Amino acid sequence: MGINNNDLPGSEIKDSEKLKDLSNEEMSNEEIYKLLGLKGGIIFLHGYSMNNQNSPVKPCAEKLEKELENRFIYVMSTCRENDSSEKLSIGKQADLVINETIKRLTDEFTNRLPNSLKGRIPSIVKNFPLFFARNSQGALVMINIAEKNSRDPKLNISGIVSTSAPLDGLDIADNTWKYRSFAGKVNPILQSYGYDIIKPSDILKVSFARMAISSTRFIPKKIRSTYKISTLTGLTDVFTNSKVIKATQEFIYSRSHSTSILLICGTAEDMTKYIDTRSDTNKTPELSSEARKEFNEGYSYVITGEKNGSHDNMISKESQLCAKKKDRYGGYPNNVQTYILPGNYFHCRNFMLLFDVYFNGRDNTTAIESNEAVKRIAEFINSISK
Repeated sequence: MGINNNDLPGSEIKDSEKLKDLSNEEMSNEEIYKLLGLKGGIIFLHGYSMNNQNSPVKPCAEKLEKELENRFIYVMSTCRENDSSEKLSIGKQADLVINETIKRLTDEFTNRLPNSLKGRIPSIVKNFPLFFARNSQGALVMINIAEKNSRDPKLNISGIVSTSAPLDGLDIADNTWKYRSFAGKVNPILQSYGYDIIKPSDILKVSFARMAISSTRFIPKKIRSTYKISTLTGLTDVFTNSKVIKATQEFIYSRSHSTSILLICGTAEDMTKYIDTRSDTNKTPELSSEARKEFNEGYSYVITGEKNGSHDNMISKESQLCAKKKDRYGGYPNNVQTYILPGNYFHCRNFMLLFDVYFNGRDNTTAIESNEAVKRIAEFINSISK
């Protein structure tokens, strides 16, 4: 059964014996879940500026459904789709997801339970074991939900999975001035692909774009409304040193909660293979090993701040593993697992650097939709769910 918000696995109970048993008002919530054949719910959150149709979270959800069968309720969250994930703060997005999750589970249990138990649905929903699988920005939203929930419990969050997420922030946003060094080295290479050389004005555009995005939140609300200026708070919350990033790090390394956490990281190599050629022949040029090395070191320098840093074409390996301050926090707590996927995995297939240099990873795949990641997520959920 495919993942669909209106067609969740597990329909209304029709077996008369089960209905009879479910009419027992003295049953515990756990007994009700067991009788319904449910181990919990899995909530999927997509990344920045995505929706459930174009997000790699969708194929992950479909594969997980086959791995775990109909022992879970699957929910593809819709409240952050498209520009909502751009304009709304991470905190606001978290509130929307909490409310949507409660509503969706309430509707689901209303359809499954007899009238005699419907008065208990708020308690049944609140105590229902939940697992959140999220990609990129969605991971920051989920951790914000978990942090809020630790202070004011509304959900029973058993485990959270982060894949390809900027848990330490988006390094590239801090490295805009490093484009200058990158451009000087790679212009000859880009010309062989049919691109014009990167000019100093292009460097300034990138740098000023970063500053402009950051400064929009300081524009008075009335002016923003009049001139329809978006704050892109969903993006600036992902920048390093934001309050959201600090709270994310603190939650992951906190010893005061026992929520199980799995951090999955993907990395990609040799970005020259994925540059979209603009030459008339549309033929990929032959590059020397030295030229490839220089391009990849320059690209890595922009993405990670280090010429030999690992990344998934957009986010550093360190940030995906929330590892930059690991020593300061005394290492990962026992409830945190990490996994680096073997092979090449992109953050997104089609992307652009410096406004007009295009990359296409059509023959590659993103981390969260890979079979290996799905297998690890399924193992993680099965190890926790009863």
